[in-house]
Amino acid sequence: ALPGVASARVEREWPGRVRISITDEVPSLVVESAGSAWVVGRGGRVLESVGVDPSTGQPPPAESPTDQDRSSLLKVSVDPSVLTDGADPLRPGQQVPRSFAGTVLVAEQMSTTLREKLAGVEVAGDGSLTLVLHDDAGRVAFGRPEAVPAKLMAIDSVLAGVDLTCMDVLAVSEPSRPTVSRRDGCRVNPPTVGDPAPSGAAGQPAAAGAQSRRTAAGTAGGTAGTAG
Repeated sequence: ALPGVASARVEREWPGRVRISITDEVPSLVVESAGSAWVVGRGGRVLESVGVDPSTGQPPPAESPTDQDRSSLLKVSVDPSVLTDGADPLRPGQQVPRSFAGTVLVAEQMSTTLREKLAGVEVAGDGSLTLVLHDDAGRVAFGRPEAVPAKLMAIDSVLAGVDLTCMDVLAVSEPSRPTVSRRDGCRVNPPTVGDPAPSGAAGQPAAAGAQSRRTAAGTAGGTAGTAG
């Protein structure tokens, strides 16, 4: 089978013609490990081996129209032990090993908005994932690829609704209780809800219950705590 072909259909048309319809695989990831790199399609099929430029540590630039979208693919750096032993653990035309299939699932299920915020994904030897945000904006401790929909929903909710100033790590190992830690020395004012409390008669303060502003930092399925 050709690695870049998802499916092919052959139809005979009388009197003497044959129509062949080909559906191409859709590239999804660039997987980098131990000085090698591969393009992986949706569903986890390895499409091609692209190598790594020793001077940059990155896959070489696209050289043909079929490769032109490689730079836009999500980059995943993988500990070699997650793949297999050997110099070339992934082979074009084959599926990724089961130990890496969960990472492919995470990439396929994440929203386009989240993908656009990521500089890449790191996969540790135990299979746990760390999502790295662009522009040194922090990291997301995803954990192992389990409870994937709940974790992705928590990430989208926190990134959209919480002040991310000097964020260090967003942890979603428990997706119902995501937490945000910030870099040392960072101070962030909590968001406020409602108007300042009105003054009482003759300039006296109003009742204590009306004097304070309420703070809110809710996320879907839980509340995002802060630490640091």
